Amino acid sequence: CADIDECATNNGGCDVNATCTNSDGAFSCACNAGYSGDGASCVDIDECATDNGGCAANASCTNTDGARTCACAAGYAGDGLTCADVDECAAADESPCGANTVCTNTAGAYSCACADGYEDDGAACVLDTCPGVANPDQADLDEDGQGDVCDDDDDGDGLPDAVEDTNGDGVVDAGETDPRDDDSDGDTLLDGDEDANHDGVLDAGETDPRVADTDGDTVDDGLDAAPRDPYVCGDAAADGCDDCGSGSYDPDNACDDGDACTVDSCGGVGVGCRHERIDDGSVVGCACADADGDSVCDVDDVCPGEDDTVDVDGDGVPACLDCADDVATVFPGAVEVCNGVDDDCDGTIDSADCPDAALALSGGGGCSGGAPASGAAGLLLAGLALLTIRRRRSEALATGRSHSRRSR
Repeated sequence: CADIDECATNNGGCDVNATCTNSDGAFSCACNAGYSGDGASCVDIDECATDNGGCAANASCTNTDGARTCACAAGYAGDGLTCADVDECAAADESPCGANTVCTNTAGAYSCACADGYEDDGAACVLDTCPGVANPDQADLDEDGQGDVCDDDDDGDGLPDAVEDTNGDGVVDAGETDPRDDDSDGDTLLDGDEDANHDGVLDAGETDPRVADTDGDTVDDGLDAAPRDPYVCGDAAADGCDDCGSGSYDPDNACDDGDACTVDSCGGVGVGCRHERIDDGSVVGCACADADGDSVCDVDDVCPGEDDTVDVDGDGVPACLDCADDVATVFPGAVEVCNGVDDDCDGTIDSADCPDAALALSGGGGCSGGAPASGAAGLLLAGLALLTIRRRRSEALATGRSHSRRSR
């Protein structure tokens, strides 16, 4: 006889969650791990029901068909069998609590608190405008850094709230208007700020610095868009441009007192403008446009881009116009003499007054008035004079070209 393997057919009749084991002339059934029963019938075991399924205390156990899974709870990290606390306050690039806060790590979580000097307004930690006094919304009507609940003049009009609160309910109601909120003199400063003695009246001695006219442009500082700059009008009359006072700027290219003000009409230096506005942070004034910095206004500058004040030979002609600035007797307009030099810088050496080489050159230059010599002596003298003139002309031409190149 041969043994029959009962397990080969339909798992030997064992439960699908059981294992069939064949033996000599028989077989047996046993439930798989995670199941319980007699093998013929097996049911799932809930591992999580006992000791959290072996998961860590800070993990959750989830039963599955014949098994279970473990997962660390929020605020912890690990494989579920072992879980460690996560320090949220240290792990993040920025505090999870937000700005102006103190983050404190706790087991599996963290707590937030506003830093010293800040208070929670319900949405964020903001600067505490009333330290030691509850002020949940941090309201600050006059934006003076002091919260309304601890500010005895929360509208900043110079009159204490207690005076404005006519019905005595502790609140300055909308109907309880303060006459000091007015600007009776139109200087943009509230009457309450000007009333230094708080008597409700603007006395003569209670002057407002905004009434001053610092730049002298006839526009009170309080109404002046640029109280330190006389070239910017406040235009209180809304007529396009008011008259400026002292040192006004106008399109006539002048800086004369009392002219009609044109605000920066030249756009800085500008083409054709004689003057430009200057403001170095401490001084505002009018100065001529001087691109090359030689203290000569551009419109008067005979050598734009060069220093007009350079005059080496002291002949009164700047180097940029002088063909020989190292020779005081040579300059445009000088008297041309017969010396083989272009004295007047007109590009011609000597003049038509000295065409005859027979005229002897005087020792000091200039044409000699003496009569020409006669005979062999005269011819010899004329030859020598001609050679001398040619030599001097050659030297002068070379010198002139050198000066010309240097003047460029």
